[in-house]
Amino acid sequence: MAGYVFISYSRRDHRYVERLASHLNHAGVRTWFDDEIPIGDRFEKVIRSKIDACAAFVVVMTPDAEESRWVHREITRAEDKGKEILPLLLAGDVFFRINDANCEAVTDARMPTAKFVDQLKALVPAGDSTPGLVESPAPGKTWRRSIWSSPLLAIPLGIIAVAALAIPLAEKWSPRSPASTATHSPTTAATSTPTVPVVSLDLATLKVLEKHKGEVRSVAFNPDSRLLASTGEDRTVRLWDVIRAEQTAQWKLGGEGYQVAFGRQGSLIAVGNANGVTLYDALTRKKRPVAEFPQDAARTVAFSKDGKTIATGDDLKKVRLWNVFTHGEVVLTGNPGRITSVAFSPDGSTLLSADDEGFLMRWDTGSRRPIGEKIQADTYLNAVAWSPDGTFFVTAGDHVRLWNGATMTKELPGTVVTTAVAFTPGGVLVTGDDTGSVLFWDPRTGKTIYENSAEHDQPVLTVAVAPDNRTLSTASTYDTIHLRRLRDSS
Repeated sequence: MAGYVFISYSRRDHRYVERLASHLNHAGVRTWFDDEIPIGDRFEKVIRSKIDACAAFVVVMTPDAEESRWVHREITRAEDKGKEILPLLLAGDVFFRINDANCEAVTDARMPTAKFVDQLKALVPAGDSTPGLVESPAPGKTWRRSIWSSPLLAIPLGIIAVAALAIPLAEKWSPRSPASTATHSPTTAATSTPTVPVVSLDLATLKVLEKHKGEVRSVAFNPDSRLLASTGEDRTVRLWDVIRAEQTAQWKLGGEGYQVAFGRQGSLIAVGNANGVTLYDALTRKKRPVAEFPQDAARTVAFSKDGKTIATGDDLKKVRLWNVFTHGEVVLTGNPGRITSVAFSPDGSTLLSADDEGFLMRWDTGSRRPIGEKIQADTYLNAVAWSPDGTFFVTAGDHVRLWNGATMTKELPGTVVTTAVAFTPGGVLVTGDDTGSVLFWDPRTGKTIYENSAEHDQPVLTVAVAPDNRTLSTASTYDTIHLRRLRDSS
């Protein structure tokens, strides 16, 4: 038996679990949770072996954890192996299957009591070094090397130039059109000389937008890059003038806002919120007549290429396609988890839907039928995005992975949870993570070409790149939005 405690939890409670692990480690109780799975290892195999070898099993109970099939599978494994299970109630109710006699409430996100820690100490063999076990990182820390610790700090503030990169992939995937019955297959990349985008971030041009009163969960630029829309926890939708960095309009939602998107022409704004989808007119600054698409909370929203269809995803594990003009609805089912992200391919032929169980579905938008089987893309998915040319897409969660159809072609290095993804028009991948960092990646090599590890003090919730390549917008669990100059020569 190894000298560590296994922590079972939902990905949505990751920040608390990081604090918990750090607290227990400092108290002399070694911990293990799934942030420590090496890149390339099989997740399920590692989880089984870690549960089998642990000295005690702690489950952090929340409504999200109760809905997670992974948490219940981990509990079942611990029960089968006769492990001592010590539950912590962070939110909601005690799981029906858990003996609440040993449960300790930490409902205000506090750390467990000394009595609870002593129970763990009694179960963990003293002095067991457990070779190869890596302690959980302290909150806000990462094993990734930061640009701020490099010699670049000697450069005066201004524009930090970043390496040039070529974007084309060795293989491309050509999404089928609605009328096509051909299967997806890799094709050879074009032999023409690619453009070479050069990315830099002007650190001297930060603008902070400060009207929101809570988490800012989504930002989006309109097609001409002059307007930015935002929504979040304070139940508002706000419209901003990007050049002047001023709010120009505000609308009140009936519930918390989750995601905002602009239509093709730039006048229509769709907002996914706790009551469904609401439409606003960016030109008249008014709510559209008959503009409600009622459903369960619309966690994610996206416009089709022609602007006639809105795709949404909800907690009922359903993807809905709404006709903007007739309000007709088509429901797509197949994801086993709650929908966290949807994205249309650039040519409009394919829709992706990702869920909180880590599954990904591909849909033919012509036939409204699934393309192939669902893909277990990760343990949890926060976001999905297409490359600008539609030759591949990226998923983000515990890992950042690039996909060619149903085949994963690359996994980017890192040990933190990626919470937001976007592409520059030239094909550079931009990610935001739960340490507050914003990174730029070369999708071809899988290497970081720029990192701003000090962009936010809290987890990044949303990332958007202006269509004109000139502005990057990010927001976090604080109530502010950041605007920076982005220079991309592509």
